[in-house]
Amino acid sequence: MDCGSTDPWASVVVLAALGMEAAALSTLLTDWSATPGMRSHYAGYIGERRVVVYPIAGAGNLHAAIAARDAIATWHPEYVILSGIAGGFRARHQHLGDILVPTQVVNYETGKLTDGTFEHRYEAYHASHKLIKAAEFARRTDWWARIPPEIAGKRPDKLNVHFGVLASGEKVIADKEWGESLRRDWPELIGVEMESLGVAHAAYDVEPAWGVVKAVSDFADSHKRDNWQNFAASAAAAFVVAMIEALGPPPADRQPAG
Repeated sequence: MDCGSTDPWASVVVLAALGMEAAALSTLLTDWSATPGMRSHYAGYIGERRVVVYPIAGAGNLHAAIAARDAIATWHPEYVILSGIAGGFRARHQHLGDILVPTQVVNYETGKLTDGTFEHRYEAYHASHKLIKAAEFARRTDWWARIPPEIAGKRPDKLNVHFGVLASGEKVIADKEWGESLRRDWPELIGVEMESLGVAHAAYDVEPAWGVVKAVSDFADSHKRDNWQNFAASAAAAFVVAMIEALGPPPADRQPAG
């Protein structure tokens, strides 16, 4: 089903790679509905902004880039935000569930291989200043209160928000030494994941404001487990809502017709 003809506009599109990430967001929308089909999505409101939650339907930057391009072409959003989970770093004094907001997304996969030695040639994208400022404001609110009580009980204390560099590639990382090596080149590295680069590529071409919110679900080392993923997805969703609220109402010329 092509929902573009019946649902052609949104102020904000929020992308999510995993079903639980999209579901966590949908429950925080008001007047929300689900649309199945080729462009399966949730639509509703956060404040006065119409928001579409669009599942990426697969992990990895290629899937993310395709979904982001499709969402931008379909809903013409003012903002595109990627929400979900990521690997963090214990050395950054992070805790499970903490929020990661990248000021830059870095592709760590590109480089030159010579005689068995790999030389990184990094590719970096800067996130939208408007969304970074919204995240800075949201950090000062009680945003974590939106995490459902049955999930929040897993970690009842206040969560922290970390700003810095997010590494994006095609690997699931469970190697402490790898992270330490990358941090030597990027001292402000806060996490690693697999979708941000694709969203950055797609948004760079057509220029909606874009940003990323990820929550720490593991520490990208040999102790990596999946049992904090649901909590992290809910934490990221709660922070995204606070960010969108911080943007205020959309301008008059960005209101849906009718």
